Amino acid sequence: MAARLLLLFFLAVAAQEAPETLPIDGDKSLQLVQVIWRHGDRSPTTTCATDPIQDDQWIFGGGGWGQLSPIGMQQHVELGVKLRKRYIDTGFLSPHYRADEVYFRSTDLNRTLLSAISNTIGMYGQGGAAKGIWGNIPDFGPDSNYTWPAFYIPIPIHTTVNPTDFCGNPDAKCPRHEHLRKMAEETPDFVALLNDENNKKIFALLTEKCGKPYNYENLWEVVDAFFIERAYNRTNPAWMTDDLYVDLFDLNNQVQDFVNGIGIPPVNGLDLSAEIRRIRSGAMFNLFNDHISQKRDCVAKTGVNCSQWMKGLKYFVYSAHDTTLYAYLTALNSEKLVIKDGGYPHYSAAVITEYWRDRAGNDYVKFVYHNGYQDGFTVFTDQVPICNGSHIYCPLENYRKLAAELSFAKWGGLPEVMCKDLGVTAPSPTPIQTQREDPPPANVAEQVRLGLMLTVVSLLASMLRLL
Repeated sequence: MAARLLLLFFLAVAAQEAPETLPIDGDKSLQLVQVIWRHGDRSPTTTCATDPIQDDQWIFGGGGWGQLSPIGMQQHVELGVKLRKRYIDTGFLSPHYRADEVYFRSTDLNRTLLSAISNTIGMYGQGGAAKGIWGNIPDFGPDSNYTWPAFYIPIPIHTTVNPTDFCGNPDAKCPRHEHLRKMAEETPDFVALLNDENNKKIFALLTEKCGKPYNYENLWEVVDAFFIERAYNRTNPAWMTDDLYVDLFDLNNQVQDFVNGIGIPPVNGLDLSAEIRRIRSGAMFNLFNDHISQKRDCVAKTGVNCSQWMKGLKYFVYSAHDTTLYAYLTALNSEKLVIKDGGYPHYSAAVITEYWRDRAGNDYVKFVYHNGYQDGFTVFTDQVPICNGSHIYCPLENYRKLAAELSFAKWGGLPEVMCKDLGVTAPSPTPIQTQREDPPPANVAEQVRLGLMLTVVSLLASMLRLL
């Protein structure tokens, strides 16, 4: 009996740690994959005016501020290879590029566009994708003066102007967003953060050393610039000590939580956290939800919302920014649980939302995270509160309810109309879940996991005694 219980125990452990099965898992089959990724490594987007390392010293990616580096290109080639293994090598996508299966979209910045191109090279332009390549590239012939890069297949990357890209740019121009932020600035916790003596000294020092006023809104510029300079072994100014560098990072993380609507209390009955999250993530969330709704109609053959484009589509990508990923994770109330080391997502991080359907017609979503270029994929469905503890597959209805809460239905579904609405003194029209959980310490989490395993073993043992 002891041996049988031990065997059952290890079977329970194995069940929890079993690898994913794609694109078929039992009676469930994968229908649609939607990815948001952050661009790769880049140069700073600006820096302190007195910093000796200015834009003329960043020469890669065409030179200047905010350009994708060769390292960033490599990071996305590697992510593309991983995505190929996950979705092409398993048979979900065709082995070579098909325009009806995949769609790549990007924000309108060089670094995100080039990250998308680099990613397609990893996914479709390696030696393993050579079969069928000659139908997709020119054949100049052996006597031609022209050549084509080996295995490179050009794949369209779609974009739209950045100031009005409400999906890819959480900071798109929006007067309502600014109005809500001004209201949030007056909340006690944020006033206390800005009035903290050490923080006031930090802003005063930056203003003095950099020659322009610094506050919580532009603090990230200095943090970002000096982080990248250190990564490239450039020497920071003497006044940028290690202690100040750490303090800047800590303060910036607190500020970014505020910017994303985390921990802001209601004001005059208005749920500011919910409203800010709606603005920053609602467009992307509802874009994904709309795609899933259309795909579901195609799979179910209802014909209601099934377009010709959606019939063939299996893989939709948005090449974007750390702010985009963080806004999406914040909408899921999962950012602190998923990003284990805190802060914003790393270069080439990716959030994947998979749509699955079982043979009985039940629909699910699965959430997957790619932490960075050295990492694999991790399912985090069990860390999404709306999934109520589901380990891998979350009922689609839960996702759809959250999408409705984040929607712009009150404004005809149009974010540009919502952004002009400054009448925000009434309570939020659709209250959004704001309760958050911090991840338990590693040892506590392990104890909880072990306790669940032992419970399973105990139940199985009881069942065996009844046999």
